Amino acid sequence: MKIRIDIDSLLDEIAPSIVSRGERYHHDGRVTILDADPHRVLARVEGTEPYITRLFIDRDGHVDGDCSCPAYENYGPCKHMVAVGLTILKTGFQPDPEIARTRARIRTHLKSLDVDTLVGIVLDCALTDPELYRRLDLTALPGDESDDDAFTRLAKVIDAALPDVEDDGWVDADMAEGWTLSIDPILTALQTMIETGRAELARRLIDHVHAAACRLIVGIEGDNTPVIELFSRLDQLHLAACRAAAPPPVTLAAWLFARDIIAPEEIGSRTIAGYADLLGPEGLASWRRLVAEAWAAEPVIAPRPDSGTLPEIPARRLALARIMEQIAEADGDVEARIAIRARTLTSPADYRKLVEFCLEADRPDAARHLLDEGIWLFEGRKQLVRELITLKTRLKTPAKASSPPADAEIQARTDRIEALIATGGRPAYEQACQLLKQLAPLRSPAAHATHLDEIRRRYRSRRVLMSLLDV
Repeated sequence: MKIRIDIDSLLDEIAPSIVSRGERYHHDGRVTILDADPHRVLARVEGTEPYITRLFIDRDGHVDGDCSCPAYENYGPCKHMVAVGLTILKTGFQPDPEIARTRARIRTHLKSLDVDTLVGIVLDCALTDPELYRRLDLTALPGDESDDDAFTRLAKVIDAALPDVEDDGWVDADMAEGWTLSIDPILTALQTMIETGRAELARRLIDHVHAAACRLIVGIEGDNTPVIELFSRLDQLHLAACRAAAPPPVTLAAWLFARDIIAPEEIGSRTIAGYADLLGPEGLASWRRLVAEAWAAEPVIAPRPDSGTLPEIPARRLALARIMEQIAEADGDVEARIAIRARTLTSPADYRKLVEFCLEADRPDAARHLLDEGIWLFEGRKQLVRELITLKTRLKTPAKASSPPADAEIQARTDRIEALIATGGRPAYEQACQLLKQLAPLRSPAAHATHLDEIRRRYRSRRVLMSLLDV
């Protein structure tokens, strides 16, 4: 059996002198392949003493792994890993005939033993092999142990495998990659749970791993590819667990919502398309309602031109915005997409991106209003608005037939006015009043008067605002 392998993905990580020694080990025949499949290779390499080396191969052929030698423990990828990689590249999986005969003989012997003896052998091995011990701990579920008790116990096992976070909040990329390798047998055990009737427990534990990976990836300093790839496997396991557990659609909707809103930007937008048949119309409507209610509860983030720094946008809000736009895009609702983006306009760059989107979506009126607003708000920082002024030249000639603004656009402007008033202070009040003037021609006189009366009623104690409104 030939194994597809990109050996350069391994060699590029290792010093040339170590690669040379690994090549010599390969040519000297020091590698014995013990087991292999297209994703994993287990080998013994004769060095100063026999070492066990593992290679892990992803779907693109990229190689990673570990080794029991001291060099790997202290410095990372070693000559033994190079030797194994070169052997697999040249010969594929060709088990040593003597190894195959020995395994067959041991298998026959084990089959002849009674259960208690076999259990003793496995437990002795597990006491000296942390990975085997953890795997057995995950799958050894007493029949009388509740899902809650099992979850509490097994979550601790998973947490014990997490890498340490540095004082500044960063995680070393190599440690994070090592975590993805150590978590592999845990995921295998979770797959076994799904297949043996404990799908709901498996689903909860998968979500626990998913949450840990979400926290981990935002702090990785360096290459986060291994953790990103882990999410694909977690998604597959989660879907399999939900199919096996078959929860009520509304319950599943709540699970998916809780999972979606912690997903960081690094892993991109997730999709619930794979769950469509499980959710059905009722579950999908419930999921959409949960998202919409959570988004509606998020405050509008208004621009603060006088501030030298941009506000920090919470991860939950970013996730909700991505989901909301994903829904609007699926519905073909351009106005909703504009309104979603308009609730987080904090800089000229934000205005520029939204104006460009409006132009691409053939919404010149919305683009014109946003340009005027952005240039006015940031007029004191001319270098920052230069791109907005350049964009305005594309809209120099007014549209011949200007269509009335969509309700979503008016609501977005109203939300920004409310956010400015809530911020407080004369500069914010002045911005709010200017936006009110811009809003007047976009709606009927009666609607505008009603809005002004409502602001006066709610904020009558704010004397500065009242005086600006009177002007």
